[in-house]
Amino acid sequence: MKILYCQLQCRSDSFGSDLTNVLALERANKFFDAVMFVVPSWQEKPDATNNSIVRMALYLCKNYYGLKVIWGRNLWVAWPTNNIYMPHAESHNLPEYYVAAIKNVQQEAKYIGAEGTYLDCEPYGMSEQKETLKKATTHTEVEIAISDAINVVGLVDYVSPTSSSNSERYVWYMGNLGDIRLDLKPYYVNTSTGKVVHNPPGDFIYTMGGWGSFVTNPSRNINPKAKTLTVEEAKAIDLEVVRLTHPNCWHHWVYIPYKEFADVVRRF
Repeated sequence: MKILYCQLQCRSDSFGSDLTNVLALERANKFFDAVMFVVPSWQEKPDATNNSIVRMALYLCKNYYGLKVIWGRNLWVAWPTNNIYMPHAESHNLPEYYVAAIKNVQQEAKYIGAEGTYLDCEPYGMSEQKETLKKATTHTEVEIAISDAINVVGLVDYVSPTSSSNSERYVWYMGNLGDIRLDLKPYYVNTSTGKVVHNPPGDFIYTMGGWGSFVTNPSRNINPKAKTLTVEEAKAIDLEVVRLTHPNCWHHWVYIPYKEFADVVRRF
């Protein structure tokens, strides 16, 4: 399945840009099978499923665009304020935090009739987890907390990030939250046979469920060793070829930066 990652900010000052991006989905089904709507954490936007942009997006995808919908949330609060509950710096060690996140996205997906659930586990903005989770080199408590949580509420369908070239990164364990690991490591790999560098911890067995592509127009360097893909390069990724190396990879998912989303989507 080909999945398009689509961020919706759901703020009063983002209405215009959110709307532009939603309307650009009109042509997305020429390449994509599903759109994965990703909104802020449940603490920041607790009523996101009733947001006017979200309701419009769901209606258009179901009735006009012919796109399946996957419902996603950011796992961590990105922009804390005094008016919302903020997870503290060690919340990633608590099974109840993951239980709340998974249960919330599962219930919301059922409410809106989505065909899948997703958690984006990257700490964005001013998240407390940037100083603790991202910089930690051991993750035993995280692994146990996630295991305990999924024993209670099960898995989300899709999750990212899930792998790294650094065996000490937290992302290896975040991947345990989802049934299908959407991998960011292929982001800048522009051929189906290109090498994807993974370095899992210890005896960790890693499975790539989704090959990720970072697409812009035109292609540009993120750093000296990483260059985004063009639309043509992304469209040329062949999962049958990918599966020769990653036999469980049945999904190709595409990330486009928010501000470029509409322009790039229309080029597929």
